Amino acid sequence: MKKVLTFFVSSIFLICLAVVSQERSQEITVKGELIDVSCYFDHEAKGAPHKKCALACTQKGFPMGVLTEKGEVYLLFPDHKNEDPYEKAKGMAAEFVEAKGKLIKKAGIPSIVLSSIEKVSKSQ
Repeated sequence: MKKVLTFFVSSIFLICLAVVSQERSQEITVKGELIDVSCYFDHEAKGAPHKKCALACTQKGFPMGVLTEKGEVYLLFPDHKNEDPYEKAKGMAAEFVEAKGKLIKKAGIPSIVLSSIEKVSKSQ
């Protein structure tokens, strides 16, 4: 009986570990407006009227994110092995983009370790 219980508990642990590691390495693609998170959170600034400010803020290194049409915000982070997509994103503020990368959720905050980013039309 003790061996069966130990096997059962070990199996549950391994299944949970596999689910957690799968969540941490899930690849995701999101579409939406590339926003300057600071201004968006502070005073909901977004879109073409805010483009000049957003470009200045992202060039200064302020946090960036993707605001989806559902109103979800995904923070963007550079991949330490390839920071090029993150650097490219800095020039895309207020544009509609498709961001791809590894989804990370910490403290309830969805984030993407960016592997690629492209401007796309809103209808795509």
